[in-house]
Amino acid sequence: MSKLAEQVATTLHAEATELSARWRAQARSHAPRLTGETTDKDLETIRSVVKAIADAIEGRASWQTDLMGRSWDVGAVAHRSGVTLHYMLKEIDLLMAMILYACERSVESVAGTPGDGMRIARQVHDTASLLRLTAAKGFTHAYLSALRDRYQTLRHDLRNPLGTIKSAITLMDDESVPVEMRSDPRFRVMAVRNAASLDSMIGTGLSDDAAHELAFSRQRISLRDIALAVRRDLRESTRAAECAIEIEEGMPTISADPIGFELVLKGVLVTLLEQLPHGSALHIGTAEVKDRSAVVSVVYHLPVNTTVEPATPVVLPTELSLQTGVRVWTTGPIYLEVPGIPVQAFEKQPGGGESSN
Repeated sequence: MSKLAEQVATTLHAEATELSARWRAQARSHAPRLTGETTDKDLETIRSVVKAIADAIEGRASWQTDLMGRSWDVGAVAHRSGVTLHYMLKEIDLLMAMILYACERSVESVAGTPGDGMRIARQVHDTASLLRLTAAKGFTHAYLSALRDRYQTLRHDLRNPLGTIKSAITLMDDESVPVEMRSDPRFRVMAVRNAASLDSMIGTGLSDDAAHELAFSRQRISLRDIALAVRRDLRESTRAAECAIEIEEGMPTISADPIGFELVLKGVLVTLLEQLPHGSALHIGTAEVKDRSAVVSVVYHLPVNTTVEPATPVVLPTELSLQTGVRVWTTGPIYLEVPGIPVQAFEKQPGGGESSN
């Protein structure tokens, strides 16, 4: 093992607790969500992940087994907490970025060859790949278990009215039963009532919304928190464009696909930053809250006395819009309609401020 690898592994072992705590503090601003608090046990799992990565850099034989065990727990906990699969992967990427930064700091004063550095980077890449794969498997395993339980309950609930209808039909067709009893209108009322119950359960348990799995798409999110996360991701681009992005305080909370909104909003902002003259300003706010969607507006303001106008029409990320279901159009301001059910419209969410990361 090279001195470079030894130093990196030693640093990660020593800073595992601090790294996991810092990850816990920053994960919510990196991948905003309103549900599923991280417990001390979950924090211990992340600490064990960091130590397993340090073991991998040291070349210990058992690192794969240790990492897979802890990574599975990461996925299962994420599902139990109501986090979508995509956000779990974002949080893992944040952890790996923090680990790489710790590695970078640890080798600043240590001599080593470029080959040594590349070997460490390759080892970290291998651990990241195994971490994502196993966490995704742990997540989907927990999801399938929950799905099985849901369908078991649904089958049980459907069989009850179905059994009642079958019994009523059997009695009505049984020639050994007196005609006046077989003609009793109560049997027909019983069959009709339970048929309506069946129809209601099928409508709710097997509807399009029920098939739209929350584990892979929707969760309760603050649209402002998503906008803050996007602005944070685009810090370098906004700095280069000398552009300010202002985000309205009172954006609503909505049960929706956070990644879909995030991707389309990022596409819109990147396009504007490329087309607007330096010194422009952007304002992100709420245009309208509907029963099953929320409309977000992006308004741009050109610098005072500028004669440069952005391209007309502004090129919008229409392909992403079609793929994610987030409708986007422009009539001066740019509008993004996010499908979902508003939870607390125009209520300022706690923890909306930005982290230092």
